[in-house]
Amino acid sequence: MNKKNPDMIAGFNEMCADINVNSDNKGETWVAFEKGKFKVNHPSQGPFPVVVPGKNLLFKVNGEEKCEPTPVSMGDRLEVEVINEYQKGSWSIEISTDGLEALLSVEPSVKIERYLPDFSPAERLHLEPLEIRTYESPLTPDELLSELKKLNISYGIDWPACVSVSNIKEPTKIIVARGRPPEHGIDPRIEILFPTEEKEVVHFEDGKVDFKNRFKFTCVYPGELLVKKTPGIQGKPGIDVKGQVILPREFVDIELVSGSGTVLSSDGNMIIAASQGRPVLHKYGNRVEVKILPYLEHFGDVNMESGNIHFSGDILISGDVKDGFSVIGAGKVKIGGIVSHATVKAEDSITINGNVISSTIVAGNEASNTNLLRLIKKLKDQLQKLVSIINQLINVAPEEYKYSLGSLVKIVIDSKVPEISRDVESFSSEVSKMPDILRPTGLTQFAEKLENMLVKAPLSVKNILELENLIKDVFKWYQFFNTSQKSKSDIRMKYALNSNLVATGNVYVTGHGCYNTMINAGGRVDIYGVFRGGEIYARGDIYIKELGSEVGVNTRVYTEMNSKVVIEKAYYNTIVQIDKYSYKFDNISEGINLDIEKLKKS
Repeated sequence: MNKKNPDMIAGFNEMCADINVNSDNKGETWVAFEKGKFKVNHPSQGPFPVVVPGKNLLFKVNGEEKCEPTPVSMGDRLEVEVINEYQKGSWSIEISTDGLEALLSVEPSVKIERYLPDFSPAERLHLEPLEIRTYESPLTPDELLSELKKLNISYGIDWPACVSVSNIKEPTKIIVARGRPPEHGIDPRIEILFPTEEKEVVHFEDGKVDFKNRFKFTCVYPGELLVKKTPGIQGKPGIDVKGQVILPREFVDIELVSGSGTVLSSDGNMIIAASQGRPVLHKYGNRVEVKILPYLEHFGDVNMESGNIHFSGDILISGDVKDGFSVIGAGKVKIGGIVSHATVKAEDSITINGNVISSTIVAGNEASNTNLLRLIKKLKDQLQKLVSIINQLINVAPEEYKYSLGSLVKIVIDSKVPEISRDVESFSSEVSKMPDILRPTGLTQFAEKLENMLVKAPLSVKNILELENLIKDVFKWYQFFNTSQKSKSDIRMKYALNSNLVATGNVYVTGHGCYNTMINAGGRVDIYGVFRGGEIYARGDIYIKELGSEVGVNTRVYTEMNSKVVIEKAYYNTIVQIDKYSYKFDNISEGINLDIEKLKKS
């Protein structure tokens, strides 16, 4: 904003032209400005000199303001007044995104004082004032400290910097408070001192297969150092300018675990081989385990002559697995023939070159049941809702209207969470149908407890602690089933009939397909033939060449929210479900590609 400041240059604000000046040069035309006064000279008939007023001044001729070039005469009263200015500065405080610095930005105030110097005689006089700029701080230390207090900035204030703000004369950025950054620790480092790649297939030039030497394994010997850990260092917390604690980056230690065939050094920082064999590395969260698995090859069938084969390592079976026998391994299992009325179980992947008939095949973990995981996840949410409602009723109901806890349980189930009864029964039914080898210890008792408290006898619940303990059990089993699927182990086969296939990873059926078979997969399922009768529960995508049959046999497919189902041909009476949305085919359909968004619209 412009201001007239007559007090600053008093002489310039009272200027008056002395136009009746005698001149020895009466024939000349000129105008001059000296010592705050105008002097004008011109012939009586002209021409007349011209005054050109510049910016930031007020020029008047005979009391009338002039902004354009103006001719003047000796009889005119000429006045001029300069205009001074004051531009108010600004300032602000910004806290860095990490909270460790408070930055003061200042634009100083500017005081502009103008004056007119003397101008020599000229026919055309340009009046341009000169100016003096003075800069001053727009804030005081007290104003700054008041703003710091308003912003809750209390730590690491730079007091000398705060005091110095009154002397700021130019655009300035000053850090007025500094926090103390956290000191991040050093994570532990693990050195794996043996090859971790999978075994290699040995190809023989003559085309023959020697099953005993079919694979080349990494081998270690007693005394070899397998894993070395360099311990980490814990970090230290910092503090921001508001006095808040800043935690250092999370320090996650690594625990070395010695599995079978290995020993752990006394300081816990080395795993050493104690036997000869193939080292296998497993990582479970922040735990690193190494175990040594020798391998086993069995030539021929698994039958009465051999007995069951249970072995802590990879197993190669060249023949069939006969009725009533089992093959259980801690590594991979490969079977060259048929598996009939038998059980095959491996911690790693399973490959079966022949057909599977009325058998149970488990890759990864027997608890890798996607359907049970789906049901217990629903029960977990429903039970939490049930207990929350009961607690609210207990707290708000008048004493004379309070029911027994068992009555409240039944009322809330019937009125607010009726679906919990159906899901408990489905869960119990699924558990009862599981083959003994697939049923984890304690799962049957847990299913019975659920059924008794929530379906058969809810009135028997005496106190809220029983329900809270039930929630803990549900969480335990949910974590059990969910964690069991984190290690991905696949099943690959050609054909399955009346069988139960369970895998923490993917299931591939590459031949004719599956009939009346139950599949639980922690990953995707690919059926390159038919899938007729039975159920598929997967956590990944599903591909089926042909689903169901012309006679409408019941067939069901389920997967989770972010997965897709692709079917080349589907018959009626088949159901596809993604999360909670399902679609039932009422006629023969082809070229099906479903995801959850399509099911929502169907």
